[in-house]
Amino acid sequence: MKKLFAALVLASVLVGSGFSETAKSDAVLSYLRSPALFVSINMVEIRFDGKDLLADAATKTIADALANGADINAVDKDGKSALWILINMALPQSILPGFVMTPSPDARRDEFIARNATMLIDKGIKLDLVDKATKSSALILAIKAGFNDLALKMIDKGADISLADKDGQNALRMACVYDTSGDVVSSLLNKGAKAAEAYAGPLFGYKGWTALHYAAAATNLAAVTILVQSGADVAALDGSKMSVLARAVSGTANSGDAYEIAEYLLFNGASIDANGVNSAASMQQSALKANNYACLWLLSPKGMASVNAFLKFRSVPTITADDVDNSIAKPDDKTMKYLVARAIVKAGTFSGKEVKDFRVKDLAVVKEGKNGAVRVNLTAYALYVKVVRGSETTKDSSGKDIDIPYYYRVYSVSAVTGHNYEFRTLKDDFDEWYATSM
Repeated sequence: MKKLFAALVLASVLVGSGFSETAKSDAVLSYLRSPALFVSINMVEIRFDGKDLLADAATKTIADALANGADINAVDKDGKSALWILINMALPQSILPGFVMTPSPDARRDEFIARNATMLIDKGIKLDLVDKATKSSALILAIKAGFNDLALKMIDKGADISLADKDGQNALRMACVYDTSGDVVSSLLNKGAKAAEAYAGPLFGYKGWTALHYAAAATNLAAVTILVQSGADVAALDGSKMSVLARAVSGTANSGDAYEIAEYLLFNGASIDANGVNSAASMQQSALKANNYACLWLLSPKGMASVNAFLKFRSVPTITADDVDNSIAKPDDKTMKYLVARAIVKAGTFSGKEVKDFRVKDLAVVKEGKNGAVRVNLTAYALYVKVVRGSETTKDSSGKDIDIPYYYRVYSVSAVTGHNYEFRTLKDDFDEWYATSM
């Protein structure tokens, strides 16, 4: 059985070894059997006497080992299963204390890992086995390595989503950092992952962080959006009393996404303190340090005036096509409000300016005509958006000048009163109404 498991583990790691030159069989086999195989992962194609082992022997060896009775749930001396070893190939490897090697991108390696990991999962390998050193599950590794399909499959197969590694990081927290699609985050939340649970592990810098803090700090816009839509508390404070917004503007992974996240949070209830780490002044310093120039503007008086203009506009209830009935002989209030807004947005301009959106607050009928025609006077709001683009020159880590591009949106709202609109039908049977300006 030990030999069978050795064959299974060998096949699992074979694709990832750093041996890339054609050599004599004894030299190759000696290398493949060495302990260094578990850490010397260079992700290059292996050839043995001119034969592509990636497409041939490696794949066959895994299936053959299982067919010959290998224990699919066996682990090596470090507690690593074949599934764990496969997925871990795509992650940075600690070769020696203080030395970490990051694998280079390799589509063939990733395809090999995904295909054979899928086979192991389908054959019923235990998903919750963790290694002795890091206490990481295969699910956590898959999320960190970007194998979203594998992660989703493991979640669907019942993997324990509450398991945390030695640092106290669980699947949801890691998904908020690494899953930029949001698919894994959504799946974990649907399975009951606790977004509000504050981090209480040994890493002091993350004390009290909720899943939303992780997503914001990682500038993961998809994760932030999903979490907020799922009810995550945008006002939550971490162990350092920093808000989610304060973490977002400090993010450096993608300054564009940092701006999008900060704006989204402000649109969904995030507040700014008068003093302290969550004040505008403090957060502007963090944004400047992270070269987030759009966030720097967003937190300025002009930026906050823009945010307040948008919030004022959004306070007017929106009416969609699902809310109206345009088949009636005489349009009701909802129908008329919807038709006016649709006509103006479709035209793209209002009062000579490009309009982003339009909402009617009130309207009053001033005249009724034949065939159900109605003329109204309305009170409404028009939303205008201007995109400003720029760049700032700063220094990189080597002291060279680099340009940091940025953009931000300026929202403005104008009140609309006294405009007359008339509603008529396109057909005699009143099956479609339209609005025209008078």
